[in-house]
Amino acid sequence: MQSPFLKSFFVYAYSFVLLLLFNSFLASVLLKAGASPLMVKLVTYAISPVFLFFSYQYSLKKFGSFNDEKLLAKAWIYHFVPFVAISFVLSWLVVVLFKGAPWGIFLLMNLELVVVFFTFKFSYERVLEG
Repeated sequence: MQSPFLKSFFVYAYSFVLLLLFNSFLASVLLKAGASPLMVKLVTYAISPVFLFFSYQYSLKKFGSFNDEKLLAKAWIYHFVPFVAISFVLSWLVVVLFKGAPWGIFLLMNLELVVVFFTFKFSYERVLEG
């Protein structure tokens, strides 16, 4: 694993998984504390892009040796916008096709990681190397 792309991707992918775990934990704590489901969604939706932005920047600064803040912000947008659009479609398909079955959720989470890889690669090649 000598490639700066692979190193930075794996750091970002693991942070994505940690974010999913943290959001699940936070949601369960907030729901047990009496927060409304809407409030829980708003909190997790506010935390996610901020965390992913700083994780993206950290991974590419540390392992990809990119230091231009504006370029990293542009690259993150090239990653995040397609990721959100594709994830929305995938989650809708899982709800429609699998009706929330546990293996459907498992499939969705694995597909999300595949989408993270391809959108990360797209932003890396399109903005940072191009």
